[in-house]
Amino acid sequence: MAPTTDLTKTLLSVLFMGLLAAISLWVLLPFLPAMIWAAMIVIATWSTLLKLQGKFNNKRFPAVLTMALLMTAIVIIPLTTALFSLITNRHVIVSGLQDLANTQLPPAPVWVENLPLGGPALPPDGTNWPPPRLRI
Repeated sequence: MAPTTDLTKTLLSVLFMGLLAAISLWVLLPFLPAMIWAAMIVIATWSTLLKLQGKFNNKRFPAVLTMALLMTAIVIIPLTTALFSLITNRHVIVSGLQDLANTQLPPAPVWVENLPLGGPALPPDGTNWPPPRLRI
């Protein structure tokens, strides 16, 4: 005769494993977009890795090292170029932002007053945005 605790033990074990799986997925949820991107990159570059591995006499390490350096260069070179561009044009950016703070909006065109929803309620000189209430 089989003891009745086997059913209880089995049921509790399955429930505990399900709870562990659910908690694991909950912990991994913030990393899901990064894992999807990584999988896309690996799938897209896998054939290139195999070709490089063939050129390195079927040795995986030099092929992986070459691919890692190439992928790093693909990311770092454009970021470095953008950073140097921002640094060299910083005076233009700062003066543009200062001019933007002193710039006023031009007056609204005449046709704005003829808009069916809220046209007459809009301020004619372009100030006091947003208007207090739209008349419908």
